Amino acid sequence: FEVAPELIARAEQALERYYGDQAPEVPAFFEFGSWVGGDRDGNPFVTNEVTRSALQTCREAALQRHRQKLRELIKALSITEHALPVDAAFRAALDNVLAASGEGAQVAVRNPGEPFRQFLVCVLARLDATRSGDQRTGYDNADRLLDDLRALEAGLARSECGQLARGLVRPLRRQVEIFRFCTVRLDIRENSTRITQALAALWAIDTGHAAEHVPVQDSAEWKRWLLDELEMPRAAPRDLAAASPQVRETIGTFELVRDMIGRYGRDAFGSLILSMTRNAADVLGVYVLAKQAGLFADPAGVERCSRQRATRRRRPLRRIHHS
Repeated sequence: FEVAPELIARAEQALERYYGDQAPEVPAFFEFGSWVGGDRDGNPFVTNEVTRSALQTCREAALQRHRQKLRELIKALSITEHALPVDAAFRAALDNVLAASGEGAQVAVRNPGEPFRQFLVCVLARLDATRSGDQRTGYDNADRLLDDLRALEAGLARSECGQLARGLVRPLRRQVEIFRFCTVRLDIRENSTRITQALAALWAIDTGHAAEHVPVQDSAEWKRWLLDELEMPRAAPRDLAAASPQVRETIGTFELVRDMIGRYGRDAFGSLILSMTRNAADVLGVYVLAKQAGLFADPAGVERCSRQRATRRRRPLRRIHHS
């Protein structure tokens, strides 16, 4: 949390030495990933509950760190508008956050004449709502927090406090840009054999045959079933009551990804890594399970590679990636 924002700051300082006022601002050009808690390939102890716990732990680490820095800013930015009037643009941004907080009058009374502190108190309250899971008053995602931090930076700069903006607010903004609300993007890793076993259970439910009679994995019949699954509009989820615990756990991984994306956003996940792949059917099978879990972007679940022309595709799948 300390070193990553400092790295970007040093890159900006290096550019400023050579380009002066023309130096561009350096974006957050890297991010952190992890497979701790998500790599279930051959490890029976990495369950869906372990993955859920890992996501929660990483999220809390980022939110707590952002909260700590916000509290430090609240203490530091006690500038009064009697000493340094704020411009109309920041005043409008302040009025918006005060109104949205539902406690604007109380915040103004507690911090009279301190517009930047009032602004930060509202930002902190909204972040605390995010931590508590209040989707009504919390931030939808890290981009909304970044919008507020940029408004604060710009307001300070226009009030001739550019040094404070760069020295105090920008490090926090860089921190949020890098770590967002998840600290790391968690990779999910699974073995293709487990994926195939789960698919065989779905095939058995669809056909009424025993799972051991599933077509050979690289046969034309098996590939046809996979492609048919991808081409049909998504039906209601299958009843998995008769499936084995292992199959339910594998399918549950995709449902967990769906649920956690809904709660934490797409930033929480990196790639879905499929090990021991042998042919295209292995990869297609991942998309079938993603569709089963409701992870396709379109409600009908018909994003697909056409069997007739493999180069035709409606839209790229953006919810789960494989490598």
